[in-house]
Amino acid sequence: MKILFLFFNKFSFTELVQGVAYTSAGEYTFRISEVAGTVGGITYDKVVSYFDVTVGDADMNGSLEIQNVKGFQNAVASYDASTCNYHVDVTVNNKYAP
Repeated sequence: MKILFLFFNKFSFTELVQGVAYTSAGEYTFRISEVAGTVGGITYDKVVSYFDVTVGDADMNGSLEIQNVKGFQNAVASYDASTCNYHVDVTVNNKYAP
């Protein structure tokens, strides 16, 4: 008998998005992939996810701000108006077979 478990886990990259010091206006692309571990029986997800961060000075105050974040391929971007933060969550699907 073979038992197969699927793990669906989300990881947040919000701190990364908010913490980067952008030095010029433009679009920045981030690539995310899982580093395969060494745990027996696990097949690690090989999907590569991307998200783009658009940076500019829309309010013309001389400071660069994040204007938009878009997620692609298992990366979901959203904006939280209550905290004025962009959030990026990535879903990783690993499989386990004992």
